[in-house]
Amino acid sequence: MWWIAYVAAALAHSPHDVASVLSLAPDGTVLTNDSNVLAASSDDGHTFDMVTWASGQPLCAIALSATDWLVADPEGSLWSTGDAGATWATVSGPDGLTACSEGPQGVVVGGPTGLWRGADGEAFVDLAVELEAAPVALAQLGDDALVGVDQAGGSFRVTSDGGLAFLEPRDALSVAVDADRVLIGRSGAPPILSEDGGDTWWDLDAGPESLRVLAITGEEILGATAEEAVWWSGDLGGSWELSSDGLDPLAEGAGGPGDGVHYFQLRIDGERHWLGSFEGLYWRDPDDTRWRQGALDTIPRVRTVAWLPDGELLVGAYGGGVYRGGEDLDWHEVAAPIGWPWPKQIVVAPEDADHWFVVSGSALYFTEDAGQTWDTHPVLLGEAGDAVAPAPEFPLDSRLVVAGRTGEGEGAVAWSSDGGTSWTESVLPGTCRQKPTDIVWTDDAGLWIACGTDGQLHSSDDGGQSWSEATVLDAQVEALVPGEGVVWAATRDGLWEVSSSGASQVDFAGETLTSGALWDGGVLVAVVGRGLVHWSGAGAEALGWPSGDFVEDIAVADDGRLAVGLRSGAWWSADDGQTWALACPYDRVDDQLQHWWLESWAPTSVDDAMRGVVQAGEAGATAELTLDGEQLRLIGSTRGEASVRVTVNGDAEELALDLPEPGSLLWAADLDAGVHTVLLEVLSGTLLLDGAERWRADAPPFELDEDTGAPGTSGRTCGCRDRSGAALLAILLVGWRRRRSKALDDSDTQHRSGSSPGPR
Repeated sequence: MWWIAYVAAALAHSPHDVASVLSLAPDGTVLTNDSNVLAASSDDGHTFDMVTWASGQPLCAIALSATDWLVADPEGSLWSTGDAGATWATVSGPDGLTACSEGPQGVVVGGPTGLWRGADGEAFVDLAVELEAAPVALAQLGDDALVGVDQAGGSFRVTSDGGLAFLEPRDALSVAVDADRVLIGRSGAPPILSEDGGDTWWDLDAGPESLRVLAITGEEILGATAEEAVWWSGDLGGSWELSSDGLDPLAEGAGGPGDGVHYFQLRIDGERHWLGSFEGLYWRDPDDTRWRQGALDTIPRVRTVAWLPDGELLVGAYGGGVYRGGEDLDWHEVAAPIGWPWPKQIVVAPEDADHWFVVSGSALYFTEDAGQTWDTHPVLLGEAGDAVAPAPEFPLDSRLVVAGRTGEGEGAVAWSSDGGTSWTESVLPGTCRQKPTDIVWTDDAGLWIACGTDGQLHSSDDGGQSWSEATVLDAQVEALVPGEGVVWAATRDGLWEVSSSGASQVDFAGETLTSGALWDGGVLVAVVGRGLVHWSGAGAEALGWPSGDFVEDIAVADDGRLAVGLRSGAWWSADDGQTWALACPYDRVDDQLQHWWLESWAPTSVDDAMRGVVQAGEAGATAELTLDGEQLRLIGSTRGEASVRVTVNGDAEELALDLPEPGSLLWAADLDAGVHTVLLEVLSGTLLLDGAERWRADAPPFELDEDTGAPGTSGRTCGCRDRSGAALLAILLVGWRRRRSKALDDSDTQHRSGSSPGPR
């Protein structure tokens, strides 16, 4: 299989790359997060296992080993796992946590009511210390003392016998320690240093002000402000250098952090510096000035799947891509990235198999020719929600309803009686202030809608023009499944049967259900921690898969085949869920993109490029890449004659080129399986790189001519639609081993290591 990644600067997908926690275990495990998903690496950050837990973006995380972790949720509760996130348990004692630390004393955590120490990470003891305010940062000073800063800007030291002393530094923001050295960052002032455990202090006058994050080892210091890049000092603060090379541009506006803080974590770990930021996880070698983004997936997920009458499947991938394929695995893209960050729902018109709707980003996209052309409907809502519902006989019945919110933040729908040409907004009754999570038509042409997180259900008998509050459940509704005379509600507290006469809980009390669909005379639901379960009036029967992944969507084909959208891709089953195969390998538009790092390139307008802009590199321009593959094929174009040097793992080859046609084959090679480094240097002339989009295509592995080294295949191999020169430079990777397409055997039921959801 070929994978194409068009050359692009490393652009983080804010706000979904947030690496706000970072822990380095003694066995080398790296534990961080990707927003509300935990990520663990055992190979210095080259690859990560995504661990879905359901308690939101972690406040702090501590890895004691590859399997033993402690994680605090946004509410300050502490959770523990001994199996890398497969199961979780609450830790008694600590509560309302605001800061955590790990070190020689074990784990010490703190909140507004005090500090707790757990030598083994589980049995925590209250240190009986009364602080002036809740701590925001803690650091362990050897075996005997703990230092910290609090929300009021104070600094303090706690000795092993419980003695509390308030330290000299005020307006404190951050703290880091090494041996007897204590370094504190201060608001509006340079950092202050103590070399005797906090008894005496002096200002590092040459240092930057307002360092919110700090790390110190020996005479080496790293620090970061809210928005500046990382400052580095190699002489204990005598001089400083600003290090921003390789870091992404800061996300601003609606895509940026609400509090303006971009940098959260810094670590100095032997031969590597680490940075956790709003734009992702970075690392660099101490003797290198360039930061490199870690191979951290940005919440890979397929949130929506939909069957076509011909038996093919539509898959919505993270990043906005829509793909179509069948049993022959001839997957192809039918929609370029539309609506950041992902398609939330794909719906095929009941009476027109070529008419599709995609709710993505904040818009409603549609196609009337099976994806050849796309347009958007002007639904009027200030924010389009997660759901669209064409009438049961659409387009013969041209009614269409979209869920969302008004510009004032009220839960609402936009309804159309003419197939989407004109729209009217209708505000939901009651106190609904969230985007509705689902909307469905019933068999009697009525409508039901679930409002956001508060469990409100509303119904309409006039196509969405007016609504009444039908009932309020005690849990957030994740999905609605229309049945005969009833609607089934999959919620965070079990399965409910809802009708005009009321609602009753029928099963799965206390469990979280994430999606559902009618199947085999009952309802097929996804239960967190249990996988897919078939429920009928006779009871529940577990299919047992995928117990270790988060099911975003379930679709049932006319012939009974099943498809599910997971965080690891789209999977399907043709034997009632007994075995499953990976249907579509694309769970995101830039699937495991290996970023090029570009230096000395200039944006240049090109009308037929994907975004109208490419990167032009002249003599001296370089592009560097680290990849995992077994073959390379370099595709690109030049302006007139040019020469480049391609270096793979230290072996260099110079090329003389004159290839004005976009998509020309420049160079190809076989590689040993494994991780490789590639350096592309422009020696003369001009090379054009597309720095806007990333794509991929399928093609068989090529064979190299033994004499010339040229591939045995010819012509362009980009499998995407003809973009009139969009493929300006690409690198193709063969032998990608992250995905598998075979039916699952018993050993494959946990197909993504340690990815079980955690506590709600």
